[in-house]
Amino acid sequence: MRIEQPTMVGILLIGLACPTTARANVDPSFSVSASHLFGSTRYRISFPYVQKGKQDVGRSELEYPLGVFLGGVQISLGENPARRSRLSLIGALRRNIDNPGGAMSDSDWINSRLVSYTESRAGLTAWQATLRCRFRVMRRSRTALAAEVGYRYSRFSYKLYGLEGWYDRDWFGEGLGREIVVLDAGLHVLDYRVSYQLPTLGLVVEFHPAHWLETELGVHVSPHASATDFDDHLLRNKNARATATGSAFVVSANLQANLPSANVRREFFFELRIEWTRIETDGDQTQDWYGDDPASSGVDDTGARVSGIDDEISADIGRIAARVGWRL
Repeated sequence: MRIEQPTMVGILLIGLACPTTARANVDPSFSVSASHLFGSTRYRISFPYVQKGKQDVGRSELEYPLGVFLGGVQISLGENPARRSRLSLIGALRRNIDNPGGAMSDSDWINSRLVSYTESRAGLTAWQATLRCRFRVMRRSRTALAAEVGYRYSRFSYKLYGLEGWYDRDWFGEGLGREIVVLDAGLHVLDYRVSYQLPTLGLVVEFHPAHWLETELGVHVSPHASATDFDDHLLRNKNARATATGSAFVVSANLQANLPSANVRREFFFELRIEWTRIETDGDQTQDWYGDDPASSGVDDTGARVSGIDDEISADIGRIAARVGWRL
């Protein structure tokens, strides 16, 4: 995984913002996790569309699936439910361990009319990294309220194969009805990658019904979320890149239980977690042609550039996870 410079800066800032965990209750823990990632990431561009002297509004949306399983590791300090130190630090890294290949959809509208729709088989490589610093501002016998500052990074890289769908011949003046389009399922048609960076602030409520059991509810916001993406349309000899900014929120819930252990110096635990992330950003896209575009006729597009295209990059990311680990 290639860590981008803003990501590294964010990680360093979180590290500086979170002082060393209280020496009396360091409680280091190590764990491995299995997660199911679901939802989608997408981008939508808007542009003027002129046909027969009439100017309309064109829109194109590409939606990419996130249905993969992730394997991960996590290291924590100060996260023992029985001791509940004032400060804790949590870092995690995850990568997909399967690649089932969902369908990417590409939809085009002119004004409110859908004029084409295609799907391609999507292969996905997914990375996620998080770093969180938690400060418990209030502690009672069975509850605690914590403020949390964090940084979340997600990178999704796709390879798209084949194409199946239709376009509206009537709208494009080529006849009546829809033209069915099918390309070889093994044909490499597009590459796409997108990265999301979320510096977050949040509140977490901890419940401790027993010394060995803990549940949490968390809400986090990111008022300065950012997204960057790159799209290589191999069939059209062009690529598109964009940078966008906006906001995001994360809601989560988890249940953690300590497991019986004969080793008094090592404590095992098990955790179930569910979280949902919504990201919405806006920016500008730039398109560059590195060869002639077969979609246009009578002109060689090589070297052409179009910039300032309105672009919305967004995602709905769900994750269900199970984690097992041990504390020293």
